[in-house]
Amino acid sequence: HHLLLSMAKRVSAMKWGVPSKVDARPFDEAEELKAAGELRNISASEVGRRYLISAAGAMTSTALTGALIWADAPFGWFSLTLLPNAVSLGFFNSARAGV
Repeated sequence: HHLLLSMAKRVSAMKWGVPSKVDARPFDEAEELKAAGELRNISASEVGRRYLISAAGAMTSTALTGALIWADAPFGWFSLTLLPNAVSLGFFNSARAGV
């Protein structure tokens, strides 16, 4: 029990494996805003291109789903729509985040 207590005291001085004194950096608002501004690292035209690819993926998925329903396809075939859905979602999130 003494061993556990001493271990707990030692661990509390650490935060995610980093001594907590390292964390005591003053908050600099200007520096934080600068860092946030640098998160958008693609151009506006690239954002537009990614929205376009996202829309194309969504339309492909919709068309594929419609065709499979029309053809009365077995349920397993609907897994084909996962790829265009994933592409669409990925490009949409990428465009929205600007990365």
